[in-house]
Formats: sequence, C-alpha cells, structure tokens
Amino acid sequence: MSSDRGRVDEAAAGERLDRWLAAHSQASSRRKAQQAITSGKVQVDGEVAREPGLALQPGQEVVVAWSQPGTSRAHAKGRSRMTRAGVEVLHLDEQVVVVNKPAGLLTDTATRAQRRERDSLRKQLSARLQQPVWPAHRIDRDTTGIVAFARSEALADALRAQWAKRTPDRVYVAVLEGQLDSDGGTWADWMAWDPTARLQKPARQGDAHAVLAQAHYRVLARPKRATVVEVRLVSGRRNQIRVHAMLRGHPLVGERQYRRSPPPKGLTARRQLLHAWQLAFDHPLTAERLSIRCDPPGDLRGWWSPDTGA
Repeated sequence: MSSDRGRVDEAAAGERLDRWLAAHSQASSRRKAQQAITSGKVQVDGEVAREPGLALQPGQEVVVAWSQPGTSRAHAKGRSRMTRAGVEVLHLDEQVVVVNKPAGLLTDTATRAQRRERDSLRKQLSARLQQPVWPAHRIDRDTTGIVAFARSEALADALRAQWAKRTPDRVYVAVLEGQLDSDGGTWADWMAWDPTARLQKPARQGDAHAVLAQAHYRVLARPKRATVVEVRLVSGRRNQIRVHAMLRGHPLVGERQYRRSPPPKGLTARRQLLHAWQLAFDHPLTAERLSIRCDPPGDLRGWWSPDTGA
C-alpha cells in the first residue's frame, strides 16, 4: 500500500491537518489533502482523522494511505462532479456526511421524474459515496451553506426527529435591504405553505395550515443601504427567513419571490443573499454533539466577513 508517513515538529504546533499535509506529503495542495482526509485515508497517531481543520500537536505521527479503498474510478468521478459543482465536504463518517451546498443546486428532487432529469446535492453525494444518502433537512436552491445527510434511511429518520423537536442549532447569515431599526430581537409570524404556488404565504392564527414561525436575530454589520443579520431559527419553515424579512419591509438583497416592491436601484444580487452558517446537532449513533461552521461565499462576503466583522 503506497503511503506517506511523517511526524509533526514543534514549529508546526497547532497547524491545520490539511495545511500540514499539503506541505509535507504527496498531496501537494490543500484540495488534494482535504480529499484524502474526508475519504478516510489519513491517520493521526493511529486513528483515522476526518477533520481537515484538526489542530496538530508536536510529536504526532501522520500517515496517508493513498491506495486505501475509496480511490476507484467511480469514486474519482463522483469527487470530480462534487468539485465542479463547488460542493465542499465539511464532515464525513460512516453514518453522517455534512456538506457546503453552493447556490443553484437543489438539496434533493421532489419527484421521480425530477430525479431522472435534474441534478441535486443528494444525487451528487450518492454518486461520490457509491451508496444512497438521505437529507436530514433542506435549504433553498439559491441558499448556500450547511446541509446534513444520513447514510441510511433509519439514521435519516433519527436526524429528522431532532429537527422536529427543534434541538439542532441552526444559524444563518442574511443581507437585508435597508436599515433595520433595532440591533436584535425575535421575529414571530404566522405562515402557511401554498403547495400549488409553492410559496410560503403570510397567514393569521387560526387559518388553515397556519404555523407560527419564529427566529432570533442580531445585527452583524450595517453596510450602506443594507443590514447584515445573524438569524438563529427556533422553528424551521420552508423559506421562513425570506418571509420574515419581507414582512418587515426589508427583503433579502437579491430576493425575487418574497418582496412587495421592486428592489432599490443598484441594490441587487444574482441570488437571495442567505447562507446557512452554523449547524449543531447530536450524532444519530454516538449522541456526540457535532458543531459545524461554514463561512459565507464571496458574494455575501462582499457585504460582511466573519474574519473582520465588516
């Protein structure tokens, strides 16, 4: 079995595993290093390491088994499709896979015909892993960020039960048109899903199928003519944040469906600027709390960066 083997020195204390591999192994690049890590080819002190951001300690031995199963032509084709679509794997184990979904890609398709004709994140993951996967939840096609999948239907049911009980911590970043009056608070609105129009519509308490949607928000930045907010979901209705924003007269920058007037001149984007930033949930097998963060892509970072806060 072809492998790389090395030991971490004092100068590399605290360095990320993927950065270390790019500099000290045949990986030669962080992308290749991350692929080796997430496919289970890397061990640190004899234990499989699947986190690219693992902080290394002096004296640890790092081994990369390049011919480890998982490098077949089918796997390589699946990884290539994921890379072309801009899909980044954030966590991978034998039960759960968590990825960063790019804009323009469905989480999953709704019908059998769509599954044949349209691409989706679920389809791409299944191709890469050479096994079916099931989404624990979904985010909109043009929303970016974290999505969790289970690698069996039973595990997916266990994850969905957590979402139904509202125990996962789900945090988004959104860019809203105009300036919000307050720096934080709670949004609470009655909404009802219209399956014919495929839209979430404002409703009143007591209306058929009306559900109270709630979220806590705080302002992260106030760029010119806009407000960047962190939104922590309490409930999890489809398109919920987009409707909350519209109802307050501050639709998302780039919003096309949920708005009551045309966007202000010059305040546009190719998609609604909404990103699933942080997710924490209990592993369905070990019950360990998994906390994952995925920073926004470039179009949103033009308005706010988690590194600088501006």
